[in-house]
Amino acid sequence: MLIDGLDKLKLSKEGLCEMEYEQRMTHISCLPVELIIYILHWVVSSDLDLRSLDMFAMVCKGFYMCARDERVWKKACLKVWGLNLGNAKKYGSSWRRMMIERPHILFDGCYISKVTYVRPGEQGLDSFYRPFHLVEYFRYIRFFPN
Repeated sequence: MLIDGLDKLKLSKEGLCEMEYEQRMTHISCLPVELIIYILHWVVSSDLDLRSLDMFAMVCKGFYMCARDERVWKKACLKVWGLNLGNAKKYGSSWRRMMIERPHILFDGCYISKVTYVRPGEQGLDSFYRPFHLVEYFRYIRFFPN
């Protein structure tokens, strides 16, 4: 499977990716791997933007490997659970798996709660007719990282 093959890749020091077209400006592949991982730390620690991290990983194999760096995912786990972090042994020593599998509040959307109940209506004049109302409402909750 493709994902299993990508998981076995290792980062190399010579570069992350290659230029497709010759250009006059400096290409991102000229940056050291440590600097790109430092930038990813900043992306994750500021707003816990894991969607951007996944989009970054879709660019090429080198970026995929940088986005799967355990230090980046440990930083994300620290941001979510803080002192209650624990360790990743339960999740195969993978901070990324811990972030995916361990329940936590998501910050990139809203939670919707649908509440439905039956309420009796007013009794009619002939005392045989008594309506019931089906009441339904929604509660929207959005969480922010701060």
